[in-house]
Amino acid sequence: MWWDTWRAERDFRLSGDGYFMEIRGPAWYARKQPCNKKLCFVARQQSVLVNVLRELVERPDCHYVKYSVHSRDGMYLGRCFLTDEHEVGLAWAKFKPHPQMFCSVQDDDFTAPFR
Repeated sequence: MWWDTWRAERDFRLSGDGYFMEIRGPAWYARKQPCNKKLCFVARQQSVLVNVLRELVERPDCHYVKYSVHSRDGMYLGRCFLTDEHEVGLAWAKFKPHPQMFCSVQDDDFTAPFR
């Protein structure tokens, strides 16, 4: 069952490009597609991102989470991919007031023409 595979692999692993640590979520193993809006996090303490991403990857609608291995001018980047854009909005509202990190939503439909 996909749930057992996800549980076995839920610890962070180095991504193929070596820039991120990543975990595939339950929705990945259930073969559900992420929506085109993703949660983006920035924090000065990597551990803050890790704790938030571990919480998010427990959600059944979480497809994938990752955080940067190296800081950029003292800041670490995190991403969370969920399957429903409404849930992305709710999660953003939850994490927006976090005192140790910044949370935003990236709309890939909007940004695609500029890449």
